[in-house]
Amino acid sequence: MLRVIESFLYRVFDFNPAVAIHELRMRMRGSRPFVMLLAGALLASMAVLITLWYLLEVEGAQYGASGSDIQVGRWAFYALAYTLLTLVLFSLPVYAAASVSSEREKGTLDMLRATLLSPSDVVSGKLLVVLAFGGVVLVTTLPVAAWCVLLGGIEPGEIARVYVYLFAVAFGGISLGALISCWRKRSAPAISETTVLMGVWCVGPPLFTGMLLSLQYAGGGGGSPSNIVGELVAAVVFVLWALASAWLLFVGLRWLLPKLAARPRGPLATWLAFGGTAAALVWFVARFADAFLYLVSNARTEVLFVGSPYVAMFLLLQEDAVGDLIRSAGGSGAAPASAADLQPLAWLISTGAVVLMALALWALAVRVFRARW
Repeated sequence: MLRVIESFLYRVFDFNPAVAIHELRMRMRGSRPFVMLLAGALLASMAVLITLWYLLEVEGAQYGASGSDIQVGRWAFYALAYTLLTLVLFSLPVYAAASVSSEREKGTLDMLRATLLSPSDVVSGKLLVVLAFGGVVLVTTLPVAAWCVLLGGIEPGEIARVYVYLFAVAFGGISLGALISCWRKRSAPAISETTVLMGVWCVGPPLFTGMLLSLQYAGGGGGSPSNIVGELVAAVVFVLWALASAWLLFVGLRWLLPKLAARPRGPLATWLAFGGTAAALVWFVARFADAFLYLVSNARTEVLFVGSPYVAMFLLLQEDAVGDLIRSAGGSGAAPASAADLQPLAWLISTGAVVLMALALWALAVRVFRARW
């Protein structure tokens, strides 16, 4: 089975998974990775147990009781979601930050460069191993999430959206760590800088948005916000997103077109894989652009709050949070009426933005590795 996957990756995507397979075997040796998985599952369980103890013993809540104002399962899942988000943000990027720079410290970089592996094979292999381990960590906590569903107040669809967003955040953090690891030649500064940047990612958007809102109210006078600043900020955000998308499209086409030219009579499976991937990317970019333009046109400056993973998680967990965000910005009546429409919108925007950022950082890490190593 492994040979089939390796052959498919090499023939279709021109990706040599030798680094990924080697790193995966090295990282899964011994008891350390399994102890880490056990620690992650215990941490998630403890977060839910502490929340249940507080709700049942201190607040006097009763799950399953009719007319109760406290949804025990929902609050327990809140604790689980934020615990996993913190774990993903500040543990997996640290591993990625030492993935490439450790090769130089161990003296194995020259042997790696002497092989036929491309910079994309090396960086992608190391990144995918850390991302796969992060996915396994999230999967081990699914029984705890199912426990929250049994307690009531939370739906399986909400759990699925939260876990997809957690995986996207893990992808973004790991890509950032891989970029810093390719830039720095030592693991210690790479780890410290990655940790600082992850902290900036969490607290930077709320602080920046708060300052912009203060300027809007100060410029409007009499406590009314000035729409000029908000519209300018929304335009800048959209332009940055458009530039990042265009650059990713250029990188993808530069990788894809030579492969299509080299296989004019390739097998049908190859063409179906290329066509399916292109169709999925076009659909994703179109839906993301439509949702992003809608929220920017209605929420203006307040949309920048979603840049923080903790704020985005709050929007995914709270049913009326997106509607309150739009109404607080003076949005028009064109907003979707129900939370069932608003929450998928917030999920699509937050997850899509993180995925685009991760892909851009991934491509940039490959370029930096090619230039510096």
